[in-house]
Amino acid sequence: MKLMTALTTVSLIGIGVLSSSIYKEYETLQSNKNMREISSSMYQSIIWQIDAYNNRTFYNQTKSFYDDRVINMLEYEQLKSLAQDQSAPMVYISFSNEDLWHTKDLFTERLTTKKHNDLLAVN
Repeated sequence: MKLMTALTTVSLIGIGVLSSSIYKEYETLQSNKNMREISSSMYQSIIWQIDAYNNRTFYNQTKSFYDDRVINMLEYEQLKSLAQDQSAPMVYISFSNEDLWHTKDLFTERLTTKKHNDLLAVN
């Protein structure tokens, strides 16, 4: 009986922490939807989507959004919707110890490499 009570308590605490985390992300998304730059993890998610599905429409849209060297929350939401329509839902990849500038450098490099590889494949 004590074990069941302990497991129930731990489960409720876990559900509470998870719900709080999800709600915090939701609040952040809703409050700064238009102008705030996306996080490092969101850039990583886009990179993964480009690599995994090789969808030209998604790639071109991402490239056009990144022309100003920033993808904001509204653009990210549009990319998520496009990914859902074109191939599969975008997977959120969580990297807590990476700096945003490092991920943006990787993102820029990946977009350039992908464009170069696509040109080689066409020829």
